[in-house]
Amino acid sequence: MKTILAACCFMLLISYPLSEKNSEIKVTERLRPLPTGEQLNSICIVDNNVLISAGKNGTIIRRSDHDSQWQACFSNTKSDLNSIDFSDKYNGIAVGTNGTIIRTLNSGFTWLICKSRTAKELFAVKFVDSASAFACGLSGTILKTTDCGNYWSRIQTNSNDPMFCMDFSNKKFGCVGSFNSVFITSDSGKTWSKKQFNFIPTAQITGICRVDSLTIFASANPLNGRFIKSTDGGETWLETSLNLPLLYGGAVDLVRDIHFKDKFSGTIVTEFGSILKTIDGGISWSIDSTFRRVNEKPSLMRCVVSNSSKSYISGGGGTIFESDFISKNWQISSGGLNSIEAVCFTDEENWLIGGEGNDIFTTYNYGVNWNITGRTNSGNIFSITFENANTGFVATENGIEKTVNAGTNWQKIYPGSFKAVMHSFDKTFLFAGGGEYNVGKTHLIRSSDAGISWVNSYSGNDGSVTNMSVTTDGYIFASTTFGKVLSSSDNGISWNVSHATDEKINCVLFKNSSSGVAASVDGTILKTTDGGNIWEMIYTGLSRDIQSICIYDEGYAAVGENGYVVHSTDGGETWSVLNNITSNNLNSVRAITGGRIFCFGDFGTVISYDLMDKDITGIIKPADATKSVNVTASPNPMKSETKIQLRSGTDMFQIFDADLFDATGRRIEVEYVKEDVNGFTVIRLDASQLSTGIYLFRIASGSFTTFIKLAKIK
Repeated sequence: MKTILAACCFMLLISYPLSEKNSEIKVTERLRPLPTGEQLNSICIVDNNVLISAGKNGTIIRRSDHDSQWQACFSNTKSDLNSIDFSDKYNGIAVGTNGTIIRTLNSGFTWLICKSRTAKELFAVKFVDSASAFACGLSGTILKTTDCGNYWSRIQTNSNDPMFCMDFSNKKFGCVGSFNSVFITSDSGKTWSKKQFNFIPTAQITGICRVDSLTIFASANPLNGRFIKSTDGGETWLETSLNLPLLYGGAVDLVRDIHFKDKFSGTIVTEFGSILKTIDGGISWSIDSTFRRVNEKPSLMRCVVSNSSKSYISGGGGTIFESDFISKNWQISSGGLNSIEAVCFTDEENWLIGGEGNDIFTTYNYGVNWNITGRTNSGNIFSITFENANTGFVATENGIEKTVNAGTNWQKIYPGSFKAVMHSFDKTFLFAGGGEYNVGKTHLIRSSDAGISWVNSYSGNDGSVTNMSVTTDGYIFASTTFGKVLSSSDNGISWNVSHATDEKINCVLFKNSSSGVAASVDGTILKTTDGGNIWEMIYTGLSRDIQSICIYDEGYAAVGENGYVVHSTDGGETWSVLNNITSNNLNSVRAITGGRIFCFGDFGTVISYDLMDKDITGIIKPADATKSVNVTASPNPMKSETKIQLRSGTDMFQIFDADLFDATGRRIEVEYVKEDVNGFTVIRLDASQLSTGIYLFRIASGSFTTFIKLAKIK
């Protein structure tokens, strides 16, 4: 969780024709899923006719009975939105990171930015009457408005604990969930009392419901999950274990939210997609067996709400579930797509994709429309290759499969776990790579008869194969989990092994037998000019793994975690970070002529960028810009406030990360505000709560990072 919040800029998406064939695609555009693939952290039943949900990247979507489809709304922010609530069908408030508060006066169609009086992340907002609402967040922050969010005042809690969730039964009686504790008010937030529990200190109260002045229900996420209940206004509490099982080789399933529609009927949702129900006020809980998850990604569930006739759940990938008959007969009304790992362009307009699950999807118009072509038989799909319009192959977690009718039907032709399958440039040979991930076994096989028979091409202890690349001059390259790059110049008869890095290599790409790049963990990109014998690091990002690289007209483009997209136009010497329009991980990138790239990722995400349009670049050549950066801090030693000025001659600090550390290296929570003044970027740092000592303030933008030494003397 970030405790120091970064400023971010917002870019309006404008229409820009690529060519006559696909002129409907914009400069930067989400193609799939629509209206959003972002994580939806909150959903609100505005009235019986309107639903509104909010989430990451300033996402707000809306649906009414007059339109069965969800529609994207203009939120006026790129901050992550954590909570949304409405007082009536017109007036609503949403809160999120950077102390963001936005409000709507027209039922969510458009939103206005409000002055929140804080830079702390806000996690929850709750209306208590037609005009009054509370919001809560980090560092004991509780805010109150009495005019539908236009003006906010800060409520004193005498606590620095983070406040994660909030509910009021009326304007007087409210409660807030924190770490291992609940704060309670019975006088409209003027005073708060704290109830400490016996969970582990880091156990978080994730959801809370105050049904009336005496009855409070809450959920918490220690191991196995916990339900807690008070029937005397919070004086005493009853704890009940939810007995959540360990999943996926020991992963812990976390409770995410709780909702009661009355004193008896309640629902709890968990991160990995379990729904628990009670009809006796939480005395007993049962798993809703009618619900089925749609994919394997965590962070699926975030919020649950219900009324007299329906229940709704929002979560990862823009997914919204709804049910009739109170948590029965669950249906997906938004999102719910599987993640994309494998991409094959048979030509610039026609593509095939696969990933989680067994489905193969195709598009015939640059990703605008998609159809399910067929279904494989061997689990998750990692790689696709076609030698002609009808004959193709996939590498899956349980084997290699083949189709001879353009992907409609598939047959398993070789067992084992494979991450890559690829033809030689002349389509004469077929190669597949995999291995035993846990023990680092390398396995490469090849076929000269379209997969009818296979021979072992290479076996070793160089790490499991992660990716493969072929060149027009007949070379084959493979990357591994042990930082090795294997190369062959004789169609896989013999292989040379080079050591590129000590870290896992996610992908490798060669233009020819000499010039290539590889992507490793923590945003590192490596380059070779001698066929892989010697590698040098040419780029390192902001602790985000890069998963895929492609070559486009003017250079390289790369994608990775949290929607990270970078590109280079000078052979990889300098890299530019593109404006982020998704927070989902991107797993693959492909290019077509004209400088357009397509990025594919988690929750079925497909995003298009026109790299020939310079306005989409968020940070222009950070390596060059850092040469002329001037940084000053005044006053230093700090007083109640200090100003940090940065000047680089570019707009590189429009997007940046910042952290404050003490002399021991411990991260310190502190508020700051960013301003642009006469060509300078000015960071106004609130030092009023800092103790005497030495501090380091870190500023990072693109590949540029600097530390400013600060002192505080009282």
